[in-house]
Amino acid sequence: MPQRFRVEWVIEGEPDPATLIRGANTIDVPGGASKEYKLNFLTYKIANTKFKVSFTNEKTGEFITYELLMKATQQDLIGVVELVASVRDTSSKVIMIENPLDTAVDITSDQVVVDNEYLVVNPPVLTIPPKSESGLELTYRPLLAGEAQANLTIKSPALGEYGYRLVLKGLPSTSQRSLHFNTSLGTELFNAFRFTHFAKKAAVYNVKIEKLA
Repeated sequence: MPQRFRVEWVIEGEPDPATLIRGANTIDVPGGASKEYKLNFLTYKIANTKFKVSFTNEKTGEFITYELLMKATQQDLIGVVELVASVRDTSSKVIMIENPLDTAVDITSDQVVVDNEYLVVNPPVLTIPPKSESGLELTYRPLLAGEAQANLTIKSPALGEYGYRLVLKGLPSTSQRSLHFNTSLGTELFNAFRFTHFAKKAAVYNVKIEKLA
């Protein structure tokens, strides 16, 4: 005859809000047969999680228990992000981060590590509401033409660690600024050429004037 089992699971130790276990509360098994039970396990942190799953027939008192050990290791990469911009211009992309918890999570600037000085991450503090997602904006401003790779790591005590590979491409600048002089013979005219120094360190610029053909 068929049996209905009540399904329960209990995590060993203090439960972590970033570890989620989901499955049906009951399962019906036909007489003289077997049936698979689907249990979903999701964690946002590197950890070993021990828990017990029990199947109980509430009418007869029969039960069976399984002890499970789930090992969550570090994922190599969440994804690859490409940023392309002309020299001294900017390119931006947003990385979305999900918060499955029942409380808001803050990701601060000290939890975001990027190994390229031409990348800026905003905002300084990202607040992700419960059961929602929010985005970190990456802005890339190359100062030299060429291609490079960088790593972005987000380390959240509540949500775990996220790793991204960044492909950065700097294209030659196509725009050229110019100064126009219009003065009478024998008089002088002064024009100031202003530009922005985007590098993180001081630099010396050499000025050269060439006659156009």
